[in-house]
Order: sequence, then C-alpha cells, then structure tokens
Amino acid sequence: GWGGWEDYAIAKALYNQISHNFEVKKFVPDIQDREEDYLRRELLLFFRDQVKRKAHNFDSTRKLWWEGVRCLKVLLILDNARSERELEVLPVTREGFGPGSIIIITTRTKHDRPHAIGVNHIYRVKEMDYNECVELFSWSAFNKATPERSFSGLINYAIEYSDGLPLALKVLG
Repeated sequence: GWGGWEDYAIAKALYNQISHNFEVKKFVPDIQDREEDYLRRELLLFFRDQVKRKAHNFDSTRKLWWEGVRCLKVLLILDNARSERELEVLPVTREGFGPGSIIIITTRTKHDRPHAIGVNHIYRVKEMDYNECVELFSWSAFNKATPERSFSGLINYAIEYSDGLPLALKVLG
C-alpha cells in the first residue's frame, strides 16, 4: 500500500541527509522481503568488508574482525520490518558499533516489546489533518494552496484514496 512507500521515502530522505556524518552507512530496503539468514549474512559481510577497508593490517581470517566495527561510527537503516523476530535475529546492536552510531528501523507494526529489541526511542509520524491534505494536494495538482471549489470532489477522493499520506498525495496531485 501507500504506507510502505511513505515510510521508505522518509527513511531514505533522512539517510541522504545525515549519512555524510558517519564512517560506515547502510540502507537496507524492505527487510521483510528477505529471508532471515540472507539478511544476517548480508549484514555480516558488509560490516566485515567495511572493517577491511578501514583497517590497514586487516586479517580476514581473524575471528575478532567484528571487534573492528566497535570502533566505527555507523548509520544503519532497516526499512519495513514486519515483526520483532526479524529484528531479534540480526547480528547487530547499536552497542556493537562505535560511539555516535544510530540504527533506525521503519515499521508499520506496533511491537509489543520495543525495548526488548533495543529500541531507545519511538517516533510516530504525525498524520496530516484534512486541511493540510487539501493544501498539499492542491500545490501538487494546481500549483497553488487553495483549489477551485469545483475540484472538491476530486480532492476528497484523492485524500481518501491516499489515506492522507503526503507522498501519495504528491503522486496523485
């Protein structure tokens, strides 16, 4: 649905805006579509390669290569997690990275035990009210804040169809 695109757009925009502040950065879209073992391996190989690039005398056979990640400031964004199980099997925690590291997880599912999987803060996107939806759609469709009254039926339909999500309103406009 539209909601998945909205979460993705917000997460990707945030990634693009702040990623330059991190030594290592990774954006993983749609983790719900990946098998747990595949995602775990993908992340392990990615971080091993990052440590290899950053370290001058890296020995890939060393079992302690993961310790090198603890020295790196990391931004990791995991998009579209469906269940706590998907997050519990991941080989990473924020404490496993260097100071200032951030892990961001987008989800449309309200988790029962967010702190059990290491969540420190939950940010809920504020839904737009009807007037904000009308104005956003109007700017996208008509290049002005207030639409003609003759378009009110079309605008109401667009707002209902999009569930009031900003990205959907822009696309429909």
